[in-house]
Amino acid sequence: MGSFDSRETANDLVNRVIETNKDRVDSVAEGRRDELTLQRIFGFRTGKEAFLESGTSKPVVRWTFGVRVVLHADPTSDRGYRVRTAFPVDSRSGR
Repeated sequence: MGSFDSRETANDLVNRVIETNKDRVDSVAEGRRDELTLQRIFGFRTGKEAFLESGTSKPVVRWTFGVRVVLHADPTSDRGYRVRTAFPVDSRSGR
């Protein structure tokens, strides 16, 4: 589970991920795809995440340097899609 430092940071980073994947995002907006998962690695900290290294371990919290965004087609939206979820990720783990 990850969290951004603020709502403003989250909005900025999500917009950057969407902008750098315009062609793929257009495929959702135009109804050619129902859903799309995007991920981008940045050269700076994007937030933090907590995870379990094993089923019985204590949670580990670490800084993240990437963002994952999941878009869902929505013909009722002016953009043709909505952000289903977005969260910071650690680029080393693929989580």
